[in-house]
Amino acid sequence: MAKSKKSIKDKIQPTPETLLIEARKGEEDWQSVARVYSSPVTQAALTQQQIAVGKQELHLEGLINHLNQQVEAVANNKLDRPEAMLVAQAHTLDAIFNNMTQRAVLNAGEYIGACDTYLKLGLRAQSQCRATLETLSEIKNPKSVAYVRQANIAGGHQQVNNGVSTSNEPRAEESQNRPNELLEAQDGERMDIGETATSGRENSSVETMGTK
Repeated sequence: MAKSKKSIKDKIQPTPETLLIEARKGEEDWQSVARVYSSPVTQAALTQQQIAVGKQELHLEGLINHLNQQVEAVANNKLDRPEAMLVAQAHTLDAIFNNMTQRAVLNAGEYIGACDTYLKLGLRAQSQCRATLETLSEIKNPKSVAYVRQANIAGGHQQVNNGVSTSNEPRAEESQNRPNELLEAQDGERMDIGETATSGRENSSVETMGTK
């Protein structure tokens, strides 16, 4: 029975800094490296590995695989870990708030500057704790959003002002009344009956010529 060939990953002994990149079909090596390195998951893994330097060895590939699993879980609406993370962060921020407040109280009697600094740091932690809990509440109880669409059935160009009074309304009324005023003035001139013209020969410019 023929033995199956081992993949490249099985042949290479992984180290904390080793990251094996599988090229996609049609990709050059530099394109594969750029795609993986620019990934948010890769950047997060590099940051976590840098923070943990000196404490324990974290394999970069293991971090990336774990973070990819978390991303896939959130994409499938499984929010157990994000919710747990927010709860843990809220408790941590609350601990920072209490610690800074206690330090501020200890320095309140003699070192006012230190008291003010500690109190500001504590209140910042309190504000972030509140924001974290609000975010958790929105995840657990998302707000319903209603979309209302207004349909204009009548043909032609329309402008809809929903209860908004604009400064153009008096001008519109004035522009509507102005043609009426002009018509009234012109009609008044044509239909002026103040003086009635009398008919007679003296008003005629043509006189009858007598015969010789």
